[in-house]
Amino acid sequence: GVTLDSQLTFDEHITCVVRACNYHLRALRHIRHLIDREAANTIACSIVCSRLDYCNSILYGVTENNIGRLQRVQNSLARAVCGAPYRSSATALRRSLHWLPIRQRIEYKVAMLTFKVLQHQQPVYLSELVVVHNPTRTLRSSGKNQLVASRTKTMIASRAFSSAAPHVWNSLPSSARFATSVDTFRGCVKTHLFDVAYN
Repeated sequence: GVTLDSQLTFDEHITCVVRACNYHLRALRHIRHLIDREAANTIACSIVCSRLDYCNSILYGVTENNIGRLQRVQNSLARAVCGAPYRSSATALRRSLHWLPIRQRIEYKVAMLTFKVLQHQQPVYLSELVVVHNPTRTLRSSGKNQLVASRTKTMIASRAFSSAAPHVWNSLPSSARFATSVDTFRGCVKTHLFDVAYN
């Protein structure tokens, strides 16, 4: 589940996620010398990365400190999978494993939710929060399949889906925004976020 706090900082939730991930990470290190890299990658993705990704769309806009805590777990996981020493570059290892960093994984989840909402108008409680930009006059933004970004006055409000979805969606390349299938969209978004993260 997800632990909520009164300020929606998700500090306690992230603490629980980090604790659980570190437990399984230590277990993976114990058996790493007995398995090959492919098997280690499969175990890491199915047990640890799945915990990092669970409900991670709610973490959009959390503090740099909390993102950093999750990123350190993923960095340690990459070193364990690759059998690399502690001081080795985690960025290079993640790239070799084709893993998106934590921030991009969060944006990926928000993008996927937005795509499904736009394609199927479901769930209704999210569909009502996104509005496609249709200018009354012919502008350069016409025909770009962008969303109307709502104005917010507080940090908490900027993390809401009604604000996060347009921000993430409008930052995607047109090949992703005009995709008609989930597989095509997923490929375009992952390629884009991978380039943003590593290039």
